[in-house]
Amino acid sequence: MQADVEEGEGEEKVEEEKLPKHVIVSEVVREPRVKFFKVPKLGSLIAVRLSYNSCLSEEALDAAVENLKELEIK
Repeated sequence: MQADVEEGEGEEKVEEEKLPKHVIVSEVVREPRVKFFKVPKLGSLIAVRLSYNSCLSEEALDAAVENLKELEIK
């Protein structure tokens, strides 16, 4: 038995995922801007800005993580 579905029912609005500003280097060995201080390592790199006032205590780190979660929700 099939239920009648009105137009618009059951459709979910899919919001575009908002990623933080970041830089991705897919192959670090072939990128001339990547500097190695010892032996080059194969792989990729992603850099994301992480900003917080202080991390001198565990409470400060927990507050930074909570703040990040709030920003991801918005």
